[in-house]
Amino acid sequence: FLAAKDFDLKRMAESGVSLRWLREQLEACVAHEKLLLLDSSHAGEGKDLERQPSAAVLLEALKAPKEPAVFKTTNAIASSQPDQRGLDWEEKQQGLFAYFLAQGLAGQGDKNRDVHLEPTELFDYLKNAMAKVSLNDKTQTPVLFVPDDTPPPAPRLSDEAKQAIQTILANNW
Repeated sequence: FLAAKDFDLKRMAESGVSLRWLREQLEACVAHEKLLLLDSSHAGEGKDLERQPSAAVLLEALKAPKEPAVFKTTNAIASSQPDQRGLDWEEKQQGLFAYFLAQGLAGQGDKNRDVHLEPTELFDYLKNAMAKVSLNDKTQTPVLFVPDDTPPPAPRLSDEAKQAIQTILANNW
């Protein structure tokens, strides 16, 4: 669940936003280009924050078994890797990811200057810019999740072929 300001750990389903629901809504959306930016792990300490997974861990948890990717039609950028927390940049009065995201969306991320910011361009900008900053000897690295709508592999044998093999084996063994 994503936790808003009034989130209650004892009432997660009622007070939070289900990531599975959000994924379903994004996948059902007919927009040609979709990008989810997830900045959900915060700096600090405490029991609640210890239990808070990184954005990358939250997205990975959405991946269905036997699916090649988390999303089929949506790009996603998680603000931090599994072993990291979001960092507050006091000098800029923003989180590290939020600061560089704003810069990237303002034009610095448009590497080829075609006035169309591709998710991979934005990710490359974020990754490179964030790598140059260390706050209190800690770093924060975003994670890119690209969509993959490859269907699962078809069965190698039809049900009829399987039955024929079973019959042959049963009759000859």
